[in-house]
Amino acid sequence: MIITFNGKTCTIPKPCTILQFLETSGKASLPMMVKLNGSLIQQKDLKDFWLKEHDVLSVVLFMGGG
Repeated sequence: MIITFNGKTCTIPKPCTILQFLETSGKASLPMMVKLNGSLIQQKDLKDFWLKEHDVLSVVLFMGGG
C-alpha cells in the first residue's frame, strides 16, 4: 500500500492505524501535530484512523531545546 508521509512516497506492507504506523518509528509517544489528507487529527484519536491507499500523512514533532 502506498501513502505519502511528510512529502515522501512510502510503501507500507499492510493496512494499519496512524498510531501503529508511528509506533514503528518509535515516535508515537512524543508530542506532535498530525494531519491526514489535510485534516488535523488529535493525538488521542490516532488509534481510530486507518491509513488507506494514497493517503497523505503529515507529522510535525514538537521538540524542546535551548
